[in-house]
Amino acid sequence: MGFTDRERFIQIMTVMITSENAKKVPREARQAILDYLRKKHCPSITAEDWHEIADGINHNQKMIIGSMLKGTHHTMSEDSSDIQGDPALTTLDREIRESMKDITDEQWSDLEKSCKEQGLGKTFDKIFKLKKDYDEGR
Repeated sequence: MGFTDRERFIQIMTVMITSENAKKVPREARQAILDYLRKKHCPSITAEDWHEIADGINHNQKMIIGSMLKGTHHTMSEDSSDIQGDPALTTLDREIRESMKDITDEQWSDLEKSCKEQGLGKTFDKIFKLKKDYDEGR
């Protein structure tokens, strides 16, 4: 069983949003490519559907980044006894702490830019301060 037109178009949009190659293409050209792909591979998707899907993706992107930052902030700033009752937070805490040293300055910069674009700059600043404290062994 294949994807529905809606599922296929969501995948097309996701690829166009996340692809490093697609990001290099000017916005108007990307819009034209999306329109072509929609008409060719997802003929039942209307312009209104496209707008609804784009709004949904934007909303979910903000929710995902916000949840990621809030979860990270929670695990890094809470006493470990508060986290132990939640297996998902325990795993998140362990993985964040183990990978913190591997995050490059460029990755932090990219995350900061994305967070600020999403209106999550203050949450990012809290996380970055905790990272600096973690790096300094506090």
